Amino acid sequence: MMNRYYLHFAIAAILFLFSSCDQQRAAIDDAKELVEAGDFELALDHISRIDSSHTTPAIEAMRGAILSLEPATMIDGMFLMNRSVDLIDDAPLRYHLFLFYLDASLLYKAKELVSGERIGPERFFRKDMLRLRSAVKCFEYPNSDAALKMVEELNVADESTDKMSEKMYRYTQNGARFLALRCLADGIRSLSKSDNLYWLLDENQRQATIQTLPNRVLVERLVSAFVELVSVDKANRVDFRNRCDMLFRLGPKDVIESSTGEISIQLQTEMRECKKEFPGSFTIRRVWPISLDGIDDEQGASLLFNEKPFYPDYEPRPEYEPIVIDEPQGH
Repeated sequence: MMNRYYLHFAIAAILFLFSSCDQQRAAIDDAKELVEAGDFELALDHISRIDSSHTTPAIEAMRGAILSLEPATMIDGMFLMNRSVDLIDDAPLRYHLFLFYLDASLLYKAKELVSGERIGPERFFRKDMLRLRSAVKCFEYPNSDAALKMVEELNVADESTDKMSEKMYRYTQNGARFLALRCLADGIRSLSKSDNLYWLLDENQRQATIQTLPNRVLVERLVSAFVELVSVDKANRVDFRNRCDMLFRLGPKDVIESSTGEISIQLQTEMRECKKEFPGSFTIRRVWPISLDGIDDEQGASLLFNEKPFYPDYEPRPEYEPIVIDEPQGH
């Protein structure tokens, strides 16, 4: 009798476990569909309904990605994504976290995310990791040839030839143009000392700006590669999405929104089209604190992650000097 009771209990526990797993997978799939449709808040509410005792790394990763979109919660989102990324080895999550670090001017964390110490030898030579490390190298040493090469397919031997590994590489490679554009923009900002790069899309303004720079030869090479990569056929959805993401990383939004020139009006129209075509883009959707609108300048989003207030400069206390009490003088 007791054996039958334990058998029924075990079967019930197994069924409950499978049911919970199915619910979690269904919730994540539903949340992904909502995100792709641009319903980020609804997606967050959907996965928040899952009992906290049944939380998985995949659920935490999804929650973190959505929380990273708003200034008030992006720190929590960053920690959730960072904590989950190695546990589930998910290409979209690693790519989103990688871009988040770039947006936050935390290149050292983007580099650490794909380092051998972090991912281990079994993932180190995987093609998606190679692609992200090539992006890190481009950011460290902005170079037009390196950026142009990033959009090419990686023709390297990869022992991970299964469908899942190829899918991971494909997701990363689809965003390679955007990474290359970000690398070039970073180099152009550094050389031109210009945070606002909307002038790159206006041929007349490009030439006028470059001619005023002392290092115009170097800038011209980067600008030429940037213009080549940002000029895409809108019929190619992957390339067009890369262009759209880059338009929202050219500089402070208020700069372009307050401009009335022909190029500015065309750009504002295209940016509205981008929002409509790619509502699920994390890059387009992310909102930065008002003081961090110039996200890529020297005072940019790194302010949000400035740890200095928590670690004030050490000022040693003065050495103890004993108080000398004068002896009473004799009369």
